[in-house]
Amino acid sequence: MSSEMEVVVIDNDSHDETFNLAKNHKIKNTTNKNIYKVLKIKHCTLSESRNTAIGFSSGDYLVFIDADARLSDGFIENLEKNIKVKIPDLVHGKIKNFKNATRISKFLYATLIEPSYYGEEKPFIGAFMGFKRELFDKYYFNAEMKRGDDTLIFREIKKNENTKVLFLNDVFVRNEFPNSIISWIKNIFMEGVSGYYVDKFTNCSSKKKVVLPLIFSMNFLCPLSSIFCIPYLLRVIALMVKNTTCSKFAVKDYMVKTCVLIASIILRDSGYVYGMFRLKKFNCAKKTSTVMEEFEA
Repeated sequence: MSSEMEVVVIDNDSHDETFNLAKNHKIKNTTNKNIYKVLKIKHCTLSESRNTAIGFSSGDYLVFIDADARLSDGFIENLEKNIKVKIPDLVHGKIKNFKNATRISKFLYATLIEPSYYGEEKPFIGAFMGFKRELFDKYYFNAEMKRGDDTLIFREIKKNENTKVLFLNDVFVRNEFPNSIISWIKNIFMEGVSGYYVDKFTNCSSKKKVVLPLIFSMNFLCPLSSIFCIPYLLRVIALMVKNTTCSKFAVKDYMVKTCVLIASIILRDSGYVYGMFRLKKFNCAKKTSTVMEEFEA
């Protein structure tokens, strides 16, 4: 590990010996002290654990990796090189499917995630995201959100700051993807809920507050005409033209993917509407967790 790198491992009061396993992990570079920290904290939300880690870090850039993510070969070296040369404010890269353990997992990734990277603006996903440290003097992860805190902080920073965003094609992580229909339904629905919270937290204009529910209602009633559905369909078509031949199988595959996309839009919009109805007064104060055990090397 580079002497300029620092690793902070957070054990969110798990029951799988994460703290002890991480504490006993041997790191190659030990020339600098306090570059490897392991914290066992009182169980809390993902946002609170991220905020806690920020307080125990000291680097100029903070890169967050989810617990179920696996780094690509040369991840640290390539990330460090790109940051030093391009000096971005925000940095992120692709998320690839980790196991492809089931046909459902492989299919959903190819349908819903992979095509999104064909667009001009790449999705900012919490499994791999980096920030210039000074941004956390003003911003933090919102603990009120079970999902979408990464999208929220990204939109807040983009809205209020003149930022340079760096997307890396050759630096990526492999992440777990839903391997059952039930888990996929839950994920998409909660994305809709968090989508409304993001709009609320980022203080949409009064016009946008009126227009957004109308758009989402239209999507729910007639998803094929959705302005959100069209770019997804075009991306899927582009992906299929690139990877498949024009055969009966390709046509069937396209039709199935289209149906999944329509179902995703309906689920996401249902979650958005649900978020509107269950809206409460939010406590936007910064929250962290209590550290129960700490190890440094």
